Amino acid sequence: MTLKCNKCSGENVEFMEYQYESEFVDLDLCCHDCSHKFNMRFINVDYRYSLKSGCIKCSSENCESGSWDTEIDEDDNILMSVDFDCDDCGFQFERRYLQD
Repeated sequence: MTLKCNKCSGENVEFMEYQYESEFVDLDLCCHDCSHKFNMRFINVDYRYSLKSGCIKCSSENCESGSWDTEIDEDDNILMSVDFDCDDCGFQFERRYLQD
Protein backbone atom coordinates (compact mmCIF):
# COMPACT_ATOMS: atom_id res chain seq x y z
CA MET A 1 0.00 0.00 0.00
CA THR A 2 1.16 3.52 -0.75
CA LEU A 3 0.78 6.28 1.83
CA LYS A 4 -1.57 9.03 0.69
CA CYS A 5 -1.42 12.77 1.19
CA ASN A 6 -3.75 13.89 3.97
CA LYS A 7 -4.62 17.05 2.00
CA CYS A 8 -5.23 15.97 -1.63
CA SER A 9 -5.21 12.14 -1.25
CA GLY A 10 -2.47 11.93 -3.89
CA GLU A 11 -0.18 8.90 -3.84
CA ASN A 12 2.95 10.71 -5.02
CA VAL A 13 4.26 10.96 -1.44
CA GLU A 14 7.93 10.82 -0.50
CA PHE A 15 9.66 10.25 2.86
CA MET A 16 11.68 13.35 3.68
CA GLU A 17 12.92 12.24 7.09
CA TYR A 18 11.99 9.59 9.60
CA GLN A 19 12.74 8.67 13.18
CA TYR A 20 12.01 5.29 14.66
CA GLU A 21 12.21 3.93 18.16
CA SER A 22 10.86 0.74 19.64
CA GLU A 23 7.74 2.66 20.77
CA PHE A 24 6.98 4.72 17.66
CA VAL A 25 7.84 5.79 14.11
CA ASP A 26 7.61 9.45 13.04
CA LEU A 27 7.53 10.21 9.31
CA ASP A 28 8.01 13.61 7.68
CA LEU A 29 6.37 13.36 4.27
CA CYS A 30 5.96 15.55 1.22
CA CYS A 31 3.28 15.23 -1.46
CA HIS A 32 4.68 15.99 -4.90
CA ASP A 33 1.16 16.49 -6.31
CA CYS A 34 0.19 19.45 -4.11
CA SER A 35 3.52 20.27 -2.31
CA HIS A 36 1.89 19.64 1.09
CA LYS A 37 4.32 18.65 3.86
CA PHE A 38 2.94 16.64 6.74
CA ASN A 39 3.85 14.28 9.57
CA MET A 40 2.51 10.86 10.46
CA ARG A 41 3.14 9.02 13.73
CA PHE A 42 2.80 5.29 14.22
CA ILE A 43 2.70 3.57 17.64
CA ASN A 44 4.05 0.06 18.31
CA VAL A 45 1.12 -2.37 18.55
CA ASP A 46 3.04 -5.07 20.47
CA TYR A 47 3.30 -3.70 24.00
CA ARG A 48 5.71 -6.48 25.13
CA TYR A 49 8.38 -5.35 22.69
CA SER A 50 7.57 -1.64 22.58
CA LEU A 51 9.47 -1.07 25.82
CA LYS A 52 12.49 -3.08 24.66
CA SER A 53 14.76 -1.02 22.45
CA GLY A 54 17.03 -2.66 19.93
CA CYS A 55 16.97 -6.37 19.15
CA ILE A 56 14.06 -8.24 20.74
CA LYS A 57 16.33 -11.28 21.25
CA CYS A 58 19.67 -9.93 22.55
CA SER A 59 18.78 -6.23 23.22
CA SER A 60 21.66 -5.00 21.05
CA GLU A 61 21.17 -1.48 19.67
CA ASN A 62 23.18 -2.50 16.59
CA CYS A 63 20.13 -3.16 14.36
CA GLU A 64 19.39 -2.04 10.82
CA SER A 65 15.92 -1.52 9.41
CA GLY A 66 15.22 -3.31 6.17
CA SER A 67 11.94 -3.24 4.29
CA TRP A 68 9.01 -1.03 5.30
CA ASP A 69 5.46 -1.88 4.27
CA THR A 70 2.01 -0.46 5.01
CA GLU A 71 -1.44 -2.00 4.84
CA ILE A 72 -5.00 -1.20 5.90
CA ASP A 73 -6.38 -3.32 8.75
CA GLU A 74 -10.00 -4.44 9.17
CA ASP A 75 -10.87 -1.16 10.96
CA ASP A 76 -9.43 0.99 8.12
CA ASN A 77 -6.37 1.95 10.16
CA ILE A 78 -2.92 2.15 8.55
CA LEU A 79 -0.59 -0.54 9.88
CA MET A 80 3.14 -0.26 9.16
CA SER A 81 5.54 -3.21 9.34
CA VAL A 82 9.29 -2.67 9.61
CA ASP A 83 11.77 -5.54 9.25
CA PHE A 84 15.00 -5.39 11.27
CA ASP A 85 18.27 -7.32 11.22
CA CYS A 86 20.48 -7.48 14.32
CA ASP A 87 24.13 -7.07 13.35
CA ASP A 88 25.31 -8.70 16.61
CA CYS A 89 23.27 -11.92 16.89
CA GLY A 90 21.90 -12.12 13.32
CA PHE A 91 18.28 -12.32 14.50
CA GLN A 92 15.67 -10.99 12.07
CA PHE A 93 12.51 -9.53 13.56
CA GLU A 94 9.54 -7.35 12.69
CA ARG A 95 7.96 -4.46 14.52
CA ARG A 96 4.39 -3.42 13.71
CA TYR A 97 3.12 0.11 14.19
CA LEU A 98 -0.42 1.53 14.01
CA GLN A 99 -1.10 5.07 12.81
CA ASP A 100 -1.66 7.34 15.80
